[in-house]
Amino acid sequence: MNISDTNFERIEAYLFDRLSPEDKQAFEREMRENPELARAVEVHQMEHEAMELLLRQEMQDNLASWKQEKETLAADTGTGAKKISMGFNRRLLFRLAAAASVLLVIGFFSRQFFSGTDNAGLASAYFEDSAAGVRAGDSGDMPAELAPMLERMAEKDYRGALAAAPASPDVNIREKTALLEGECYFYLQDFPNAIAAFTALLDTAPSPAVQEKAQWLLLLTYVAGGKHPQERDGLFDRILKDEGHGYWKQVKELKGKVK
Repeated sequence: MNISDTNFERIEAYLFDRLSPEDKQAFEREMRENPELARAVEVHQMEHEAMELLLRQEMQDNLASWKQEKETLAADTGTGAKKISMGFNRRLLFRLAAAASVLLVIGFFSRQFFSGTDNAGLASAYFEDSAAGVRAGDSGDMPAELAPMLERMAEKDYRGALAAAPASPDVNIREKTALLEGECYFYLQDFPNAIAAFTALLDTAPSPAVQEKAQWLLLLTYVAGGKHPQERDGLFDRILKDEGHGYWKQVKELKGKVK
């Protein structure tokens, strides 16, 4: 079965109830008239259910483990205190990153099934790998304050994740929060706010590595949104002139695929 990325995005919007009532009715009529589309929706829903089951089991296992660790810490101190160590918070975040890796694997096979060539689907595929990869790769130094936000993102509750974003004067936390906020807006298809989040980092982030991440995710947002061709092409040129850029290879590959 070969379903275009346009249909992939429409199926996602249907399953996550992001369509207007009129568009939802029209899509359901189309499914009744198109058995191939109906089958694609069924398979896509089964994939999401599989992801939810895996993540639910992962979170249940983690919660049991966290509870046991807290009880052990309390027993060791003999105080019964519930204060959690920084090491414990780091292990918690590492497990959340492991849950995100499940999404990476299943997302890869999902993209193999729904093969298409439009720019929005292309950018979404790159974004999914890159954004989840950023979370997993940074799990060792992800501030504990971001744990509630990461938990909601693992559940694909992006609005809840935005509401859980911490307000902190710490530069490191602000940088990572902005990256995560941009990711949430991207998945909500709120591209203007995603662009604003990533663009702000280009001017304020002192870390070159964070700026490179922001540039790459901003470029993918331009490609997915399709409404800023001049800014998109300018950012392509800017990154490709710097062969030392951390995402140079991905940008070169993407440039060859964008229509």
